[in-house]
Amino acid sequence: MGTVRSIPFLRAGKQAALIFIVCFPLFLSGCSSHPRTDKDAIVADLGNQPITIQDLETTALFMGLGGKSDQPPDQWSPAMRELILRETVQDILLVRSARKRRITVSPGERQAFDAQHFPPSSDHPEQFTQKRILLEKTEDALSPKKPISNSAIQRFYRQHLELFLIPETAVVDHIVVAREDEARTLHDALVKGASFSKMARLESLGTEASEGGRMKPFSPGALPPPFDAVFSMKPDEVSDVLSSPYGYHLFRLVQIRPEHRISLSDARNWIVKQLRHRQTTAFLRKWMAQKLQEQPVRIREKYRGIFSSQFGYNGLVHSPKTGDTHDGKTQDTK
Repeated sequence: MGTVRSIPFLRAGKQAALIFIVCFPLFLSGCSSHPRTDKDAIVADLGNQPITIQDLETTALFMGLGGKSDQPPDQWSPAMRELILRETVQDILLVRSARKRRITVSPGERQAFDAQHFPPSSDHPEQFTQKRILLEKTEDALSPKKPISNSAIQRFYRQHLELFLIPETAVVDHIVVAREDEARTLHDALVKGASFSKMARLESLGTEASEGGRMKPFSPGALPPPFDAVFSMKPDEVSDVLSSPYGYHLFRLVQIRPEHRISLSDARNWIVKQLRHRQTTAFLRKWMAQKLQEQPVRIREKYRGIFSSQFGYNGLVHSPKTGDTHDGKTQDTK
């Protein structure tokens, strides 16, 4: 539920304050041609359960669309309104099913999920972790498990070869400092044989300093221009001092990994997960359609020009390299 900020009525009587509090919302509603955007405003009903602006904003935050919570829904794009309402309805239906099946989330499951998805010092809402695990467990419990054949795995690999192509990447040790004179002093020490990893741990401001400056492999153009200089270096070579808006950089090239394709044997487990996910998505589309026939979404009159109730189950497939998503259309898994 949303909060209402208090207004300091300096030297004002209680009666005047009360009149202002009662009348000011009415004044605002009369000045706007848009539907009310208070948190409790009901946008739609799923059976006998109302769906409020607050519900939609909570879903937007859960989806990583936090900026949408600062805007009224009529300022969202049509596609975004449909997506957020669809996700809200979908989550309500899954949570209902979780309760019927008595599906719960243990503290150990939350801890394991957080350890896998968040840095140790990150601050993230615990209820979102709880919800994410609950929804995934419910989807898994609802969906029947069909075997994934070798032919389906091979077919997926052949049809999506671009997903398994890894571009040329550089493995690099990196030091970044705030001052040029400091960078040049470090450069001179490194050229004379000082340990790059030790200097990185002691002096670098980079996030990889604790790892001795070792960066995750990156491809040309993936990082700001100074980083691309490493692709013209030789292994173990230390760069000159290079500047960027982030500071003054020193690089040591460890190796250049040539472009290559992930083999079918290495990609097999990932492909099985994608095909299993597509099975689940295909089943849950039908499941959700049936639920919506039993309890249709009814948009409240004042929001019918903004929201549509015509939607289905939403499923996404993630790339094995970048985490990018594309629509999860069903595919033969036999």
